[in-house]
Amino acid sequence: MVTTQKSRYPPPVSIACKRNIPNLLSIGRLVSVPIVVFLLVMDMGKGAFFLMVVLAISDMLDGYLARLWSVTSPLGAALDPLADKLFISSLVVTFVHGGKMPLWLAGIMLGRDFLILSGMGLLSLWHRLPKIFPSFLSKLNTVLQLCYLVSIMAFIAFPCLKTNVYLRPLPLFFDAPTIIEQLMIPLVASFTVLSGLQYVCQAWAACHKAPNNPRS
Repeated sequence: MVTTQKSRYPPPVSIACKRNIPNLLSIGRLVSVPIVVFLLVMDMGKGAFFLMVVLAISDMLDGYLARLWSVTSPLGAALDPLADKLFISSLVVTFVHGGKMPLWLAGIMLGRDFLILSGMGLLSLWHRLPKIFPSFLSKLNTVLQLCYLVSIMAFIAFPCLKTNVYLRPLPLFFDAPTIIEQLMIPLVASFTVLSGLQYVCQAWAACHKAPNNPRS
């Protein structure tokens, strides 16, 4: 009688599965964006906040799995930034409508994305679309924007955070709303403008290096 011994190790993950898991996480973030907005509109701040935490974890897990398995796909390369942009833009519009963030800051954040997308669209009409990869400045800008939006959502979900917190044993007061207004807002505005200008410079340089290829 022949007995088979089960392996102590799990079966290897297939290449197709490795490619699909990060993509499914990105699709899940896209589908969850309207749910977060709905929860905010219905004054269910705690639910929106915890769902946002889950989405942030899935975003980090998405990138971690892609690097761990060394898998990339055109669909994944498009879905990941699309999910981030849709998430940020939706929160910005929702917070402006609710009076939770300045209109001028929302205009800068949304204007940068509109400038980049419209610029890429125009370049694709007359030239071969240049390959522009996200820089460290662009990634830092995304992190700052998300931190700012998370702080607003935290104030909505937990109103007690708006009160001063005494830090013991240091004789300091942690005034969260003041820090957001005097530190985070200028940082977000500055890095949004700088990263937008960097994209413009990168596109300009790429167009001059690449041969003209007008589309007929």
